[in-house]
Amino acid sequence: MGKNKWIFILLGFISLGIIAILSGVFVDIEINERAHDSFVIKGYEYEGDISKKAFMHLYDSISNQKSNGTLEGNLAVLFFTHPNEIKKAKVIVGVIGNHSVQDSLFSTYEQKAFKEVYSVINLGELFTPNPSNVVDAIDLYTKEKNLKGNKYLEYYSKETQVIQSVIIE
Repeated sequence: MGKNKWIFILLGFISLGIIAILSGVFVDIEINERAHDSFVIKGYEYEGDISKKAFMHLYDSISNQKSNGTLEGNLAVLFFTHPNEIKKAKVIVGVIGNHSVQDSLFSTYEQKAFKEVYSVINLGELFTPNPSNVVDAIDLYTKEKNLKGNKYLEYYSKETQVIQSVIIE
């Protein structure tokens, strides 16, 4: 019975370690500021619960349209609500590019040049921060610096890199 007790304790610690790694506990989140050029996001508007399959389907649809060449640019989600407000989100899921032609299939939103408070997340690394923790760190930074942001932007600058930011106007 004594051996089994130590095996269970060891498995418990291993499980806690795995959970901590997956939740991003061991990751320092680096926050930066920069000026950002204007952009146009072209995609689909969505209002509702972003944990639902409908939102995931929309996200996959944009990704597929980007892959087959219907849409060109960096995959992005522009949040008009706080990203952690999962149940009542208002977003545009699409691609960021220099879209000058209006298209009846897609909504477009033009963002004028702005200051961006952001964090870069490198995907596929062992220690990757939890996106919710990144948003919280960005919020804390903007509060400490007395900056006001009302829109959040998440975009893939590379296939293995996501930038989470708040737009400071």
